Parts: sequence; C-alpha cells; structure tokens
Amino acid sequence: MDQIINIVVVGGGYTGLAAANELSSKGFSVALIEKGDYLGGLGKTIKLSNGFECEAFYHHFFTHDNDLLNYSKKFLKVKPKFNETKMAIFFKGKHNSWNGIIDLVKYPHINLVGKLRFLLATLLLSKKLINNKFLDNTNLSNGLLKLYGDKSYNSIWNPMIKGKFGNKVNSIPLRWMEGRLKQRIESRKAGKEKLGFLEGSLSKLTNAIVNNIKKYKSEILTNTIIENILFNKETKKYELFLETNGLSRNIHADKIIFTTSSKVANKLTENVATSLKKWSNHKYFAAYCVVIELKESLSEYYWTNIADRDLFFCGYIEQTRLTGNAEYGGLNIAYLTKYVYLDENEKTLSNEDLKDKAYYALRKLFPEKKIEKIVKNLYFSISENAQVVTDFNFKETNMELLKNHNLFLGNMSNVYPDERSINNAIKVGKILATLAIKKF
Repeated sequence: MDQIINIVVVGGGYTGLAAANELSSKGFSVALIEKGDYLGGLGKTIKLSNGFECEAFYHHFFTHDNDLLNYSKKFLKVKPKFNETKMAIFFKGKHNSWNGIIDLVKYPHINLVGKLRFLLATLLLSKKLINNKFLDNTNLSNGLLKLYGDKSYNSIWNPMIKGKFGNKVNSIPLRWMEGRLKQRIESRKAGKEKLGFLEGSLSKLTNAIVNNIKKYKSEILTNTIIENILFNKETKKYELFLETNGLSRNIHADKIIFTTSSKVANKLTENVATSLKKWSNHKYFAAYCVVIELKESLSEYYWTNIADRDLFFCGYIEQTRLTGNAEYGGLNIAYLTKYVYLDENEKTLSNEDLKDKAYYALRKLFPEKKIEKIVKNLYFSISENAQVVTDFNFKETNMELLKNHNLFLGNMSNVYPDERSINNAIKVGKILATLAIKKF
C-alpha cells in the first residue's frame, strides 16, 4: 500500500533537515528525500587517515549565528567553542597580518591617505551608510575602486575578488561586499575576531537532528531518486514516484517543500500541471575544496586571503589554528578553496589537476617549508551548486510563489546579501516549515 504523509521535504542539506525537524517536532508526518548517500549537504564530513572526522568544506561559526547556536544547544547540549583567530593577506610573496588598525597602518602597499580612506570606506559599507542605488547598480570592481582608491583596490580587493568570482567579478553588485563586511565586523570585539567550531565535527549535529526527526515517526530516504511527481485531483494529494537503491515505491503527500536549486524544483514539478508558474532559475558557482593533512603547521594564521593571480586558489585556511590539533587526533588540518563559475558545457577539474594546483600553491605560499614531507594526505571535494551567483539579474526565490498549490521552495538565494552558511540554511528551513503549516 502506498504511504500517505503530510509533507515531503526534498533535499537533505541543512535547510531540508531543519524544515523536516521543525515539521516533525510539531506532529506532522514527514518524508525527507535525498538523492545522495549522505545528509548535511555542504556540511558533509570525511574520515581522516587516523579515523577522526573533519568537514569536507571548511566551516566556522560567528558569535551571532543564533539559529546554529540554538540547534547546537538543543540537540547536543553544548554550544560551539569560540576561539580568537588571526587573518592574513598573501600579496607579492608575503603574508601580511590583517587583524585591525595596527596591521593596516603597517601595510606597506597603501599610503597614509589611502589608509584613512580604507577606514572610512569600510565604516560606511559595514554600517549600511552607502546609498542603496549605488550598492545595487555598481559592480563590485568599480564600487570598491571608487570607495577605496587605487592603492587599496589593487593591493587588496582586486586580486581577492577576482580569485573568488573569476569572470563574473564585474557582474556582482557592490551590495555583496556590504553583507560580507557586516558579517565579519560583527564577529569582532576590540579588533579581535572570535570564530567557532563544533567539537567532534558537524556530523554530531547532523546525526542528532536526524535522530530527532526519526523519533517522531517521520522517515528519511537517502539514495532516493524522484522519478516523477503528479497531482491527484480526486485525493487533492501529490503522488511521488520514487526509486531507492533500485526499489520502486510511491508516496502521497499534502504538500512538498523543495530545498534544492530552482532548476531542480522546476524540473521535478514539470508534470504537475502545465499552467504551473516556474521559479526563477539561478546560476551557481562551483566550489573546489582541498582538505590537507599536515604533519606540522604551515602558517601562524587561521585564514589567509590569497591576493596572487598566479595561484588558482583564493584562500588558505589552517583549520587547526582555530580548533587546535587535538580536535583531529594530533593531525594539523588545512584547506585550499576556490569558487569557479562553470559554463554549461564546462567540466569540473579532476582530482589530479587539483592535486597539482594544491602543491604548486603550497610551495609558493610557504617556500621555506618542505611541502612534500609535511603534507600527509589530500582529500578533494567539489560542489557544482555551492553558491548562488548574485549578479545584477539576481532575484531571491519566491518561497510562496506556488503556495496555493501547496508547493514551497527555499535555498541560499533567500539569505542575500549574506552568504551560504549552516546558520542561514537552518534559518531558511525554519521559515519554509512555518510557511508550509499555515494552512493545515
């Protein structure tokens, strides 16, 4: 007999987990469907050579990540651990400390007038004192150049934003930087930044949320493909045709929440009704992330922005400068990261290509170190839909576009100008759950 439930949640990342948790906790029967073999989305973890776990994609938490803090306290009975961290900019072969006004004063690539201008521009951006029209109608390159001047732009912003956005750099509004600076400055007190992590990795929180969902007799299906979705006019329910590990089954549901990209949601609902409106499609940056096991630390900094166009990666993050190496059984852990916009027919790089680029970057970042002897293992993670391209044509997803059809969609487009994060994923999931239960 086909299963009948209240709500199907499509997508097993943290948005889907949060939506399913909120709904099942309130007594609704839920089926969470994930096509992959793991849950948590970009919060996935990997096993290191010594059996310890770490995140496949780098994560840290801010002191104001209230949704994440509340979930951690609720499900794990602990809060993330927060430590002071240090940042640097790698420019012209040197790691320049970048942790406050003193470091700005010492920075050799900007003159005194440029440094005063840097402080003023950062204050105006972070405090939302810039004209909205300028923020939304000026691209990132031109906006930063006008606000900060030539020296600051060329020695700080230009190489960094080109490393992050590549050939899309002139398509991103200045509004993005406002959100980014606000987020970072709010995590600082007296010029010192505190960032957090979950001891034992994000898998602990993921597993706790999963167990809570199952406790309420709801179901989680991984390795499950949705082959078709139809609407039954007689029962007023949706029928989902599923395949899990080669086995077919059907589920009937009153409502469906999608936490996927709009492209995926539109594809899955194309047979529901020909008159159905379509959600606006978004473009995405792919994310490359190389996890590096190190026998010893390479950097004194947690986060290094790479402002060197010769290097493929835009950031070096030495995770154990945040967590300490006891978190990983004595291993030092670092990440090399890069976002890339891939054209429709463009393929992602192979692991071998990423390996070559990683070793090249490490040698150039740390020329005094014997990289081949210090690096113990490399792990490669690629997400083709990691971050929404928030260009001038961007519009966030209308979560309630098809609410009269009992269909809802939410994703990381709904947090702009903030960027994707575990906290924001939980926030969107909770909003979706609230919207879906309004009419029950």
